[in-house]
Amino acid sequence: MDELNAQNIYFMFSVGLLVGYIVDMIMGKRALGTIGNLLSGAASSIIIGSIMVYFEIFGPLVYAGLGTAFLLFLMNVFSLHSEEEETNPQGT
Repeated sequence: MDELNAQNIYFMFSVGLLVGYIVDMIMGKRALGTIGNLLSGAASSIIIGSIMVYFEIFGPLVYAGLGTAFLLFLMNVFSLHSEEEETNPQGT
């Protein structure tokens, strides 16, 4: 079984950054932004991967990547800004 060591944390961090970058490229400038996606992706990947290691579930990196993609998708969808709001923030 996998254990939570520095190597696994590094790989979880890398998977989170990669997923955050891909989600940022898909969503564009309408949602959280690059820094928000990268930081949220890295943090959520480490948290989800650590939970999978704790419960001894096989393949924690796969679950960390899938869980991070799902979480970032939800975060970006619920923070979408329409183009009308960006051009006219006052509403007038």
